[in-house]
Formats: sequence, C-alpha cells, structure tokens
Amino acid sequence: MKHRHFVFNDLMIRTQLRKRNFIQQKKLIILFMINSLGCFNQNYKKLKNILGMAIAKCLGSSSNFSITNKHRMMGEHSR
Repeated sequence: MKHRHFVFNDLMIRTQLRKRNFIQQKKLIILFMINSLGCFNQNYKKLKNILGMAIAKCLGSSSNFSITNKHRMMGEHSR
C-alpha cells in the first residue's frame, strides 16, 4: 500500500514538473529524489527482514545455533 503511495507521488511530481518554471522545477526534483529514497528505504527494510529470516533459518538448522538444541544440550548436562 505504501509503495503505491510513493508511485502516485512520483507521477504527481512529474506532472507538476511540466507545469512549473525552472526554480520550482529544482524544488520538485529535490522532492522527487527524497520520495525515491523513501521508496528505496522501504524496500531495503523488507529485503533486510527477508534476508534476516533466511539467515536465521539456515543457522537454526545447524545444531550449534539452534535454540531448541541448546536447551536439549543443557538438559543433558544437568542430568
């Protein structure tokens, strides 16, 4: 939903660029760049979460990093 908001803002800014004079165009270009960075930041957060989950899944399958296996090992040592 937020991504659509960024896309609509980009379209609105581009249409306004055609109607404005040169000084206002510079301001709108800066707004366009800020909006693009916001879209990039949102996608970066999604990518970071996806990669984090993938890494956690890989590490979780290893016996050294699995929390459940650590608890099992601790249970065996306490017996």
